[in-house]
Amino acid sequence: MVDSSSETERRGLIGDVMSLEGWLYWQVRAGYFDQWLSIEVTMPQLKTLILVYGSEQQCLRMGQLASSLGVALSTATGIVDRLVEQGLLVRQEDPEDRRLVVVRLTEKGRETIELPHRVSQQNMLSLLEKLSLPELRILAQALGALHDVAPDLIPSHRISV
Repeated sequence: MVDSSSETERRGLIGDVMSLEGWLYWQVRAGYFDQWLSIEVTMPQLKTLILVYGSEQQCLRMGQLASSLGVALSTATGIVDRLVEQGLLVRQEDPEDRRLVVVRLTEKGRETIELPHRVSQQNMLSLLEKLSLPELRILAQALGALHDVAPDLIPSHRISV
C-alpha cells in the first residue's frame, strides 16, 4: 500500500521540478532563439540543415533528404541549391554509388547549426559555476538518474544513411 502523504509529497516534488525545469530552460536558452532567428535561411532550408546535421555521417542522399522533408526531389534540389550558394552545404558524389548525389554540411554550415547550442552551453556553464561542490554532486546524481531512464521514453531521432 502506498502512503498517501508520500504520494502527495512525490506529486508536489514532481510539480516543483517541472516548474523549475521550465524556468531553467528559458534562462539557459536566453540568446538561443535569437541565434536561430538570426540565421538567414527559410524554414525548409533550416530543416534541411538540421536533417543533414542530425544524420549519422552528416550527409544525406538527395532522395533521402526529399523524403525526409516530404517534398519532391526537384523541390529538395532547389532548397539545396540555395544552401550551396550560401556556402552552408556542398554536393558530392555518393562514395558507394557515383550515380547518386549526397549533400554535406560545410564548416560554415556546421558552425551555423552549432552556434545556438554553444550559446546555451555557455549559459548553463555560467549557472553551474555558481554552485558549490556538494550542490554539483547532488545535481550530477539527479541528472544521472534522469539519463538512466530517458532511453525508455525518448526515441532516437537520428537518420541513418
